[in-house]
Amino acid sequence: MLRFRSIGSLTLLSASLFAASPFAAITAFAADGVIELNQTCASAGECVRGDDPGFPITIDGADGRSYRLTSDLLVGDANTSGIEIAAAANGVSIDLNGFSIRGVTSCTEGGSTLSCAPLGAGVGIRSFAVGIRIHDGHISAMGNNGVQVSSGSLIESVTVSENGNFGFGLGSSTTIKDSTSRRNGSHGFILSQGNTAQNCTSDANGGDGYAVSSGVQVHGSAARANGGAGFQSIGTTANLQNNTSEFNSGHGIRAGAHSTIRNNTVRDNQGTGITAGDSSVIEGNTVGESDGVGIDADSGAVISNNAVSESGEGGIVAGSGSVIRGNSVFDNGTDMTHDGISCTLGCRVQDNTIRSNGGFGLRFNSNSSGYSGNSISANGAGNVTLGRDTGGNVCGTSTSCP
Repeated sequence: MLRFRSIGSLTLLSASLFAASPFAAITAFAADGVIELNQTCASAGECVRGDDPGFPITIDGADGRSYRLTSDLLVGDANTSGIEIAAAANGVSIDLNGFSIRGVTSCTEGGSTLSCAPLGAGVGIRSFAVGIRIHDGHISAMGNNGVQVSSGSLIESVTVSENGNFGFGLGSSTTIKDSTSRRNGSHGFILSQGNTAQNCTSDANGGDGYAVSSGVQVHGSAARANGGAGFQSIGTTANLQNNTSEFNSGHGIRAGAHSTIRNNTVRDNQGTGITAGDSSVIEGNTVGESDGVGIDADSGAVISNNAVSESGEGGIVAGSGSVIRGNSVFDNGTDMTHDGISCTLGCRVQDNTIRSNGGFGLRFNSNSSGYSGNSISANGAGNVTLGRDTGGNVCGTSTSCP
């Protein structure tokens, strides 16, 4: 049996070589040549040649590249994995075939109140190879992680739930589609550099819905009721489009510098709705009922054509040199310190509709920022403080916006 052992943060593969035996187990091939994996052959050590009885089933690629479950796999303790793929088995495909890999862990509550036990080292599927494909099935109740794969892999139509740690942990340049991570102890999805996630769902996990590294794309996906942020980027150049983030205990979307955040629906999150680093593009989003600021961006941001409403600490806050145009900003803020739009130095604020916010409609730090073509009315502290009126603004019924 191929065994994995962990030293510090490095996982090493050690192999024991055995002489051929006339009594060695015979791998079961289906009529189409795919190798079948099931509870019976796992218990007997007959799924893959050279594998010992019990779990994990260890795939080294020597028998072939395609494997298919023909029953559920039931793993009896929290410290044992279901399937492990050795580093030599590049390009292996595992068809879960609608079946499940299940351990013994269970989770109660959800999101910030989630609790899972027993915890252990077991992973549903753990791969040390590159270019792995896993599709069409379920992984649940493992002591540690649901799925953990190396770079260049593809995961499609897999649901992971009630695992003790994270749901999916994906190596660089991996794609995941049409998959769900629900009520896992930590993050729903950990997306490494260059990953793509499409049409995925992250519900009620204990950590962030999606923990995102640099250069990650997440499109058409949802994060709901997670214990951390809906989407949380620890790197730069994230591309987050057409997603939904709602009812999370942290920020709706948090991204680093040079990110693109476009056409997302973000509502009812306990932190800021959308927050982004320097030189990010925040466009076409609908942001509502955030406990913090609706949109908060660093210097040089372009914030355009968003609808921001009912956020507890103001509508839009931007750093120096930002461009803020074409936004609808209304009913934000709970007191006169919470403004519709505020920006520091050298900003351009154009063609926005700003009304019924708790503080000023527009607040600037100096007259270095200009504003034009805005409609501003019924804000609690007044229409505008500081800044340069460069024309075309309407404040209430007046064309003058002092």
